[in-house]
Amino acid sequence: MKNFLAFIKKIALYAFDRPILLGLLTLLAVAFIYQGSFQYGCHVSKDVFCLDTLNNRSISITSNPTWENQHTINPKIYSRLKDQFKYANDKKQFHLYIANYFNIHYYAMTLTLTICCIFSGLLIFLITKNGWEKTEKHVFTLFLVFGASTIYFGSCPAVFKVDDNIAQNEAFFKSYCNIENRIQTFIVSTDTIKEPCQIVSPKDTSKSQRTINYFAVELLKENDLEFNNLNRISIGMDISKVKSASEAAKTFNDATGNNTNNKPGQ
Repeated sequence: MKNFLAFIKKIALYAFDRPILLGLLTLLAVAFIYQGSFQYGCHVSKDVFCLDTLNNRSISITSNPTWENQHTINPKIYSRLKDQFKYANDKKQFHLYIANYFNIHYYAMTLTLTICCIFSGLLIFLITKNGWEKTEKHVFTLFLVFGASTIYFGSCPAVFKVDDNIAQNEAFFKSYCNIENRIQTFIVSTDTIKEPCQIVSPKDTSKSQRTINYFAVELLKENDLEFNNLNRISIGMDISKVKSASEAAKTFNDATGNNTNNKPGQ
């Protein structure tokens, strides 16, 4: 361990006199901070939200359905309900993955941004204390890297619309869960019926009797309509949030206290 620390110290001292090498090493350190934050976010999400269990869990309709009571549900209709259930389950897992993916990256961006802001603030303090012209090269190099990283990680959530993508994919996840629950409830309800199946719909003012197959077909139609409404992928971005070169220069000048419009002597 002592040899490793001595090696790191030797590299740091060597890089201080070489701004380009120092900049590359600092950029590499920022990348390690982001990757470490991302891996930690993955670990926390698995422990807190039990995503492994949720992703691997596949709720299924009766695994060994019995067809002794042919009057309960037509086998073809039942098969279509199982197909819809499987489709809803697959889409649910997909949107859960996307929401979790953006959520972990958002966590990593926020943590990395915080660290870069702290270092940038300390470096700005050193620069303003000593003056821009008297600032040593290694301090200036570190400020450039941490300042650029601050701008980058600060703009990424807005550019990639992280908040919107998380919220919309969570909404899709809940919608597909509702479809699964609706199908599961319908199947369980019909399995409890042991006599020739004709029931009266409470919403039917004519009091005419409807078969379970009729309501199963209505459920299929309702699910298909909802699938059509949900049949899109919510991964958006807003390129207008990307700062132009002039805006980035202005932000940099404001942060360093420089004004390029000032003439010498003013």
